[in-house]
Amino acid sequence: MIRKSDRNFKISVGIAIFLAGYVFGYISPRLINELRTLNLIEAISFFSSVVTLMLFLFYLIGRYLLVRKVETFITESIDVVYTSNAENQKNNIVDVIELGEDHSETVYLSSIEPMRYIKFYEYDFDKDKRGKFIAEYLNLKNEQVLEVRTYLPEGIPNYILEYQRFDYVKGKLSLGENGKNGLLLENLELKHTAKSLLYYLVK
Repeated sequence: MIRKSDRNFKISVGIAIFLAGYVFGYISPRLINELRTLNLIEAISFFSSVVTLMLFLFYLIGRYLLVRKVETFITESIDVVYTSNAENQKNNIVDVIELGEDHSETVYLSSIEPMRYIKFYEYDFDKDKRGKFIAEYLNLKNEQVLEVRTYLPEGIPNYILEYQRFDYVKGKLSLGENGKNGLLLENLELKHTAKSLLYYLVK
């Protein structure tokens, strides 16, 4: 099955190629007529401008491909263990967040890059979105671990976790059992913001 992001990318590329071909076909005869009237110095200046424009376009394409790559590059680590299993307890825990009354499972959240904030919300089933704000942790540094004690129901989650990475990319995680392979990381959704796009444009 083709993902929606891949389909949108192919549509964007198709539109860009069509527009480039249309513009080139429209202005190329006029450019040829203009070039015939230019002297050597003017022609050199013109081609220099064209090369500069092409380099700038390739730069933008490279930045765009980098942004696309970031969508598949996950720096976060999300592990789930039963609270009673002491062998799987993590080191470098900086804080503990408790969600609900049942703490039979523990989620360990860490990242190889800093995270600006991590927020916890109740899940609003009727509106299918985040509900009441519960807690927030600011500035989780790289290699630090945030411990979340809760219960992960099958199907409908009770809570939603949202965060922002160091590169301003936002993440959203439904705290519920994954019905496919048991990996909570499969529930993670990444989303670019205006700041993240600007960050990778000038990086």
